[in-house]
Amino acid sequence: PFDGVIIKLNAGKEVFKKTAYPDAAFTQDRRDLAATKSSHLTDNFVVMWSGMDAGWDWFNNADWAAAEKNIQNFAKTAKAGHFRGIAFDSEPYTSSPWQYRQQPQQQRKTFPQYQQQVRKRGAQFMRTLQATQPRTQVLAFGLLSWMKDLWATPTDAAKLQQQLANHDYGLWPAFINGMLDATQPGAMIIDGHEW
Repeated sequence: PFDGVIIKLNAGKEVFKKTAYPDAAFTQDRRDLAATKSSHLTDNFVVMWSGMDAGWDWFNNADWAAAEKNIQNFAKTAKAGHFRGIAFDSEPYTSSPWQYRQQPQQQRKTFPQYQQQVRKRGAQFMRTLQATQPRTQVLAFGLLSWMKDLWATPTDAAKLQQQLANHDYGLWPAFINGMLDATQPGAMIIDGHEW
């Protein structure tokens, strides 16, 4: 439990879009949040869904630029409302950015290549949030708790890689590691441990 709320913006909620939401779409949300005051709701977050548009690709710099623009606008809106940061929902409600088998270049790029790229993007994600709000908090509904089935039985590294390549959240640990790579003092990543 926390003393706050998680809100969905009128501008939208998915982050990995091929075209960024227009800046103007966030204007009313920012006005509304800036005008809202509470002495009790102190730990508030703007929700960001991790679903991706069909064909969106971690390796495509134009796709990433659109996502990064969305990340900036979500962060600016959270800051306008004096919110703690972003509630990042890693559960995809559209195409999954975390399933290797759903990636557009899965036939040409290996799972380790995707892991490396997704880790790079995780670091960029965190840097973008911190550029707007240095002491940002990212409340993830689940970090590695989403993958509890993999951690239940010890296994060797090669077998774990094979399991990750086939897992619905197989690229999610790489993104988390990227976030951790870039997290600065004062910022925080919270495992909401939804399970």
